[in-house]
Amino acid sequence: GIWRKIPGVFDPEDEGAVASGDSIRNVKRKRRKKPGKESIREIIARNMEDLGCLRRNNNEWWQYQICYGKNIRQFHEVNTIDAATGITGKHADAEYILGVYNDTALDDFPNEEEVKYVVNATKEQQDFMTNTARGSQHRGAPREGPYFKQEWTGGHVCDHPDVSDAAIKAGNVGEGGIERSTTVRYFCGARFELAMINEDSTCHYEMNVVIPDLCDHPLFKPPVAKKQVVKCLPVEEGLEYQ
Repeated sequence: GIWRKIPGVFDPEDEGAVASGDSIRNVKRKRRKKPGKESIREIIARNMEDLGCLRRNNNEWWQYQICYGKNIRQFHEVNTIDAATGITGKHADAEYILGVYNDTALDDFPNEEEVKYVVNATKEQQDFMTNTARGSQHRGAPREGPYFKQEWTGGHVCDHPDVSDAAIKAGNVGEGGIERSTTVRYFCGARFELAMINEDSTCHYEMNVVIPDLCDHPLFKPPVAKKQVVKCLPVEEGLEYQ
């Protein structure tokens, strides 16, 4: 199946996590508003609540996980076995919180201002949002076109001696150092995916998340190409070379 339990990670009511790129045919879908009527944050929250959490294994050691409305984690798992029962499982023996969802900072502004947090939206796309015009469908590859940006702050304190200004700008000063933080970028794309996680500067991270339903939002649709009409007229006989 697509679900994978990670001991010690989720609340009891959580169903589990779905790996990036896995099939989501078995994920229960909630009712949604008509395309174009939901805000960006409503689209993200609805989809992420359906999925639970997204994770990515960047290498053989570290795994990364984003649980919308909760936190972003970097962790290493080891296999375990219960000596009494023989039951095997997994346990996180190393873990860092890379950022926490801050309701006040990320939710406390009207939907009309979401455009301020959309990067690479063309003028036509912004006009589309303002004038409620109709655009074309687009479900292109991640990391291309517009994305919605959030800053998740308040992670574990980073006491690395090389903490840079990039970490300081987003994180808060904690006891002993700067708190880890992550810029989360949400793209329109063909499938649900935690597409990329990168430590762009010491203890500050960038993460790309792909949400297919964002393709229905006006700010993520490509500008509609203007049609040009070319009218051809017959040339009068004898005037061809004048």
